[in-house]
Amino acid sequence: ILFDAAYEAFIEDPAIPRSIFEIEGARTCAVEICSLSKTAGFTGTRLGYTVIPKDLVRGGHPAGALVPFALGLGMGLPWPFLGAGLAALPKPGAWMNRVKQLFALVFLAAAVVYAAQAWRLLFPTVRKAPLAGPVEWMTDEAAAAIVAEKAQGPLVLDLTADWCRACREMDETTFADPDVAEELSRFPALLRLDCTDADDPAVRRAMEFVGAPGLPFSAVLAPRAPIADGPEAE
Repeated sequence: ILFDAAYEAFIEDPAIPRSIFEIEGARTCAVEICSLSKTAGFTGTRLGYTVIPKDLVRGGHPAGALVPFALGLGMGLPWPFLGAGLAALPKPGAWMNRVKQLFALVFLAAAVVYAAQAWRLLFPTVRKAPLAGPVEWMTDEAAAAIVAEKAQGPLVLDLTADWCRACREMDETTFADPDVAEELSRFPALLRLDCTDADDPAVRRAMEFVGAPGLPFSAVLAPRAPIADGPEAE
């Protein structure tokens, strides 16, 4: 998340966070862009800095800390060269209309792409699980736990839902891959839980226990007990 905190000095309501890092969990997913220009009332000069939490750097690739620097460099570096070359541009004329028409086509194409993405988000194609595939999932928690405990082996848990598009994609790609199916067959029990009803207490309990932030989610559990009774997550 890129958070623009340029106007944080003008926030007077104590109930409104002045920094995104006042919100729990933001240190692992957000970068804050701050500016001294608004605070000091500068008009022609823009001074700013970027706050990148250590948690964010440790949780991902260290090179990610260079992304804001590369962004600023890319935005500022071309201007001296553009300014030096303004005298070489042709005089205003019909060619400027062609440039505007070209950019109009680019913007129109971008609008079509964003509209298509919005349509898929608003009207997703829902297909009922389970999908047929080489991976054979069990759906009974107690039975899967018993099988894993008897075999003295771990249990693979997969959380899915009918409304989860990424889950469908995993069924069609990852779990449909024969190599993946072969690797999963080494485990004594493969358990899939349907989390379509997010308000179901059993679903919430299962997701909270294994620490699932969302769907799809997979985990390897120790063969101790069914999910409802609390298996150990490894």
